[in-house]
Amino acid sequence: PNTCSCTLNDDSTRPGLQVVPYPAGPGYGEGGETKICIFAAVGDPNGAQDINRVSAQVFHPDNTLKKEVQLEPMAGGPFLPLIAADLEGCFEAIKGLGIDTQQLSADLAYDIDHQIHAGTAWIWWGCFTYHIHQPDGRHKVVVSAEDAYGNQASKKTNYFWVESILELAVDFTSVNFGILAPEVWASKTGNSEFTLGGDGYPTVWQRGNDPACLWIKYDAMTTPGAPAESAITEFDAALTPGNV
Repeated sequence: PNTCSCTLNDDSTRPGLQVVPYPAGPGYGEGGETKICIFAAVGDPNGAQDINRVSAQVFHPDNTLKKEVQLEPMAGGPFLPLIAADLEGCFEAIKGLGIDTQQLSADLAYDIDHQIHAGTAWIWWGCFTYHIHQPDGRHKVVVSAEDAYGNQASKKTNYFWVESILELAVDFTSVNFGILAPEVWASKTGNSEFTLGGDGYPTVWQRGNDPACLWIKYDAMTTPGAPAESAITEFDAALTPGNV
């Protein structure tokens, strides 16, 4: 068998599909998952029915293995929103992306299309989940295929890029600093729970996929020594890339 794959590239400086991940939330411990799907055109001169197994290995930017996805042959019926329900419509969408980004030549697209209609090729697909705590950057996808007799196709490699997003949620709504005194610094260690509304502890929740520094500045608190009336009258924060 032989394999072919194509992905979208809307940034000329980065190869492959551009993925903007979902941040974590809205509740603590929720969200932060992005579904990514792989499509591969696989052919066999003896007929597409001889294709026995197609799999894809997904690698992190540091080249460590993230996931092995077993691809399945597409059949009729709806598979994904925003992609045509039938095989031919789906392939047309993928083919158009590949040609537009010059990752798939018109000649190769025609050849795949011809093989599909001749019954010697088929589209295989599978999905996996990107979790927000995993690294951003260029991810590699390696697709392999095998026929019913154990013959293996040459592996094909493609890439997709997970964009960096900086997003922190900060819960400083009612930090209890205890008894305050003039000219005396007061600090409060954060806790591991994120409870909007305040539980007396500050919490910073990493909702993005890129390490960040949170710089906080504030003016002097009013009426030092009177906790019931104390308040930070001005609060400002800046979020920058870097180590947490």
